[in-house]
Amino acid sequence: MLHCHIAPKASLVLSLLILLGIGCIFFGEQANASSDELCTLKNVKGAFGATFTGTITVEPFAGPFAAVTRIVCDGKGKCHGEGTQSFNGNIVPFVDQGATYTVNPDCTGSIEVNLVGGLPPIHFDFIIVNRGKELRSIQTDPGTVITGNLRQQ
Repeated sequence: MLHCHIAPKASLVLSLLILLGIGCIFFGEQANASSDELCTLKNVKGAFGATFTGTITVEPFAGPFAAVTRIVCDGKGKCHGEGTQSFNGNIVPFVDQGATYTVNPDCTGSIEVNLVGGLPPIHFDFIIVNRGKELRSIQTDPGTVITGNLRQQ
């Protein structure tokens, strides 16, 4: 069996060099990641499968809420969605009249969804995750406690 003896000082220097190398790799990756994370409208592009769950606290729709939708965004600030929603157990189709969204460089954004039937628009704030493959959202209208998860199809 071959045994190598490394002097204590050499061992310490070797350990520090390894840690320094790992630190440079880690912090270099972090610097590259943060410079790549400036978001634009283009980060919200394509078809998304979405689920929304929560509670509506004001009439006429007070009660639990859930929805599944397919939302298609053009990467230029416009979206359209269709799906199925449940208001307190009453199932109704969801079709919007189109939506407009904005994206901030820090990968947050907001969207206004125009509804059919003369209903007022609804609003969400969102954050882009996984380089635009997913979004997390929360409805910002008074009387709603609804969150959404959107994933690219």
